[in-house]
Amino acid sequence: MKIITIDLEEWYHQLGYPSENKYENSRHLEKRIHLSLDYILETLDEHNIKTCFFTVAQIAQQQPKLIKKIITNGHRLGLHGLYHYHPEKIKRKQLTENIRTAKNIIEDTSGTKIIANRNPGFIMNPDLLWIMDILLDLKIRIDCSICTAKTSHGGWYKYPVRKAHLIKTKHGNIKEFPLNNCFFNSIANTGGGYFRLLPLKLLKHLSKKPNYLMSYFHPRDFDQRLPIYSNFSILRNFRMQYGLQGNRKKLQDWVKYVKPIGLMEANEQIDWSKQVSISTDSLIKKTTTK
Repeated sequence: MKIITIDLEEWYHQLGYPSENKYENSRHLEKRIHLSLDYILETLDEHNIKTCFFTVAQIAQQQPKLIKKIITNGHRLGLHGLYHYHPEKIKRKQLTENIRTAKNIIEDTSGTKIIANRNPGFIMNPDLLWIMDILLDLKIRIDCSICTAKTSHGGWYKYPVRKAHLIKTKHGNIKEFPLNNCFFNSIANTGGGYFRLLPLKLLKHLSKKPNYLMSYFHPRDFDQRLPIYSNFSILRNFRMQYGLQGNRKKLQDWVKYVKPIGLMEANEQIDWSKQVSISTDSLIKKTTTK
């Protein structure tokens, strides 16, 4: 099972960029999602894929026409934060309120129900597992936040399960679809910068091998005139720019070869009664974040 998902965020929705720090900080910044969204929708439509767009609520609020276009094309929406914040930098009470507010904004704008959650930056660890109960309280039964690789934001590379499974909380079960295809346990190669960096032949090999694979892409990954980030290092800007010119064709070739499906179809195909179930209590006791 190979799954493709989209993180609907603007070019400035980067952890560490000024727009992360305050909800109002991005209002003056150029909006660029529309420059890549049609390409993404056309590529998915060409391969008859309907999937989940994990949406930053700020986009739904500021660019509602984009949300309507995604829904009109038969896709569904998931949560991706209120304004793409680092969840560990916000107090628990405020983070809980942000999640609720983000859900309301996206649902009111789209006229549809949120089906899943993905924390910004795939940031999920034992200290944040309480979020699962917030999701259940909001009737969100799917999470895609866990990354089983070392990342610049942490990652959970000792996480014990690398396929779709159930996380058992005191209030019910969450269906977890982790980001799992990790090169040397340190490279999440099925999306973002590493997808642009690695050769297509290697990506095909790495993507074809596992029985389960979760991939993710952003509109900025296909923005051929992506702005320079003023407060990022030369190296980080290089990483953001590398491979952009050929990435549209690269994705098309990868999708044609791998034949991924959308998140909703994957959820329907899985017999959840036969999947591994792991409790939040055992995760807290048995694993650590490095």
